[in-house]
Amino acid sequence: MNYKKGLWRFFIVSSIAVFFFGYFVGANTANSAYMSEYDFYRRAVAELNKPVCQEAIKNNPTKFPEWTSNSPNPCLGLALKYDFAKSLHDKEKRVGQVSELDLMDNFEDTWGNYRVRSGAFNGWIVVSGYWVLLVVSAIAFFILRWVYRGFKK
Repeated sequence: MNYKKGLWRFFIVSSIAVFFFGYFVGANTANSAYMSEYDFYRRAVAELNKPVCQEAIKNNPTKFPEWTSNSPNPCLGLALKYDFAKSLHDKEKRVGQVSELDLMDNFEDTWGNYRVRSGAFNGWIVVSGYWVLLVVSAIAFFILRWVYRGFKK
């Protein structure tokens, strides 16, 4: 039996398996953040059609106007997303008011591949921890074997 070859092959296969485990755990964890951000996006799009919100953005301001009444802001979702969408609107040299397209482009730029990036980052973190664990285990094994052989002689 060739233990060295077997251990190297086990190391390679187990590293790949650990990476995919970490990837899917990270992507699954990121899903809740992605979905809450998607809810903010959908809320902003719905508020874009409210007359009160259309009145607030009719002059196409650079920043979303402050809400001055004591009642809750009926355009809170749009207020959170407007500044970023407006900067993208200006960068793309679009004419007219901020539209659903600007909000969607902002959402895609910010969150489009968030789950993939988060999963990949988590996968590499888990694999790195796994490799550190293997190295520490190997060092402990060689030290314990060296001590054991000292008592054996």
